[in-house]
Amino acid sequence: MNNIPSISVVIPLYNKEENIKKTIQSVLNQTYKNYEIIVINDGSTDNSKKQVESLQNKIIKIIDKPNGGVSSARNLGMKEAQYNYIAFLDGDDLWEPTYLEEMCNLISDFPHASMWGCNYDYYKNSRYISRKTISSTSYRGILNHYFEMVYYDLLFCSSSIIIDKKRALDIGGFDEKMSMGEDLDMWFRMILSYEIAYYNKTLTHYNLDGINRAMKKKHDYTKSFLCYTNKYKEEESHNEEFRKFINQFRCNKIIDLFANYDINNSMLNSYISSIDFSVVKKKWKIYCNLPFILKKIIALYYNNKITYETK
Repeated sequence: MNNIPSISVVIPLYNKEENIKKTIQSVLNQTYKNYEIIVINDGSTDNSKKQVESLQNKIIKIIDKPNGGVSSARNLGMKEAQYNYIAFLDGDDLWEPTYLEEMCNLISDFPHASMWGCNYDYYKNSRYISRKTISSTSYRGILNHYFEMVYYDLLFCSSSIIIDKKRALDIGGFDEKMSMGEDLDMWFRMILSYEIAYYNKTLTHYNLDGINRAMKKKHDYTKSFLCYTNKYKEEESHNEEFRKFINQFRCNKIIDLFANYDINNSMLNSYISSIDFSVVKKKWKIYCNLPFILKKIIALYYNNKITYETK
């Protein structure tokens, strides 16, 4: 590695007292040592901050702020970071000991990218569950035609990416109006604006057993998925790959609408009206024309199936 990147590890923290020490320890155990740790305590009401302080490590910087959500915490972490490369890590996820070393090698090999990601697995019910992403199990390089490669979400999670701070802030950082899905929105905008490098190796463990994962709470529809309906119209108008992807994404997320929101028929119809059915599978148009109660029953059935079979 000719130019050794310096990394700012940004950890948003809100009520993760049971997990935060293990998370930070997974950073301290890294084989790569050229980093700082910034913990943004987003108004935690439990003993999360005390758990961090008990580590008594000078490399850890704690910044307190009133609770404003994970987007505001990540944005503040980026602004306070002394380095340009930002590695995000949620307060209940874990890194493999070589995560930073291998990701920094990726940065050095593909310096013109602005985001570098790797694969991850799920930790659910005390066991690890692997994920299948792209067909090439050893892929390592720039992702071209990204939105043709994925079907539902992204190839990485918030804890398995490093971003170029300057370029991330140039496109507005994380959208603080969103209470859920704000990370996906950020990655969409990064992918649309810059080159992305990816390493199809599992180096991050995404904890679905976390005690306050956002998906376990009911959310304000207007502050999360409603943002997906009109936010990307300009990009859709001149990027056919993205237009197909985001409309299929909107269809898939109907399941999440029922699982995570208190919505009624009017709200759902407003969301569905944003979908361009000419570029998605025909089954979705049939589904969306069903009565509200049938749509709800089917969505909740598939949500439970996903929860218990794939996570």
